[in-house]
Amino acid sequence: MTGGSAELVLDPNAFSGAEVFWSLGVFEPSDDGRYIAFSFDLVGDERYELRVRDMTDSRDIWRDSRRVGRAVWAADNRTLFFTRERSDRRRHDQIVRLDVKISDSQVIFEEANERLEVLVRRSDSGDWLFLDVLTTSDISAYVQRGAAEVWCLPAEEPRGQWRRIVARELGHEILPSIGMTRSCSA
Repeated sequence: MTGGSAELVLDPNAFSGAEVFWSLGVFEPSDDGRYIAFSFDLVGDERYELRVRDMTDSRDIWRDSRRVGRAVWAADNRTLFFTRERSDRRRHDQIVRLDVKISDSQVIFEEANERLEVLVRRSDSGDWLFLDVLTTSDISAYVQRGAAEVWCLPAEEPRGQWRRIVARELGHEILPSIGMTRSCSA
């Protein structure tokens, strides 16, 4: 066994209502391990609430009760990007940037087309953040088919300018594990 001793980081039994139902969504530690972003559902309706916990004192320092999807940390260990849905829609159509040091969250991208959904991810190397705009029927943890658009940002520049690397059109296949795109054949 490598590493230190085991440590309980998140106890579902500590949440009121978890005795009936508990589902963990996101569980993302910052690179330095100081913060943990996690989401959970206590009802079974897939409306995951996002929280950020400061592991120095095991205190939750931020929460978003809207339906949250994926989350990724930037390389600065203080900026979290996550997807969430507006209250009037049933899909993730916003990308939010959260600076946990000052509890400042801002919507940095919003998709208006109701047939498209957004996804945020980090490259395996940790060097890049990607923002994907996808057709809603194509969401998959493995391969995103039919991507409409892809943007990138160096993970060390969370307040930098996102750069579009795949123009808005259908028929791309996104390979998340390596962060590459290629055209799909029908």
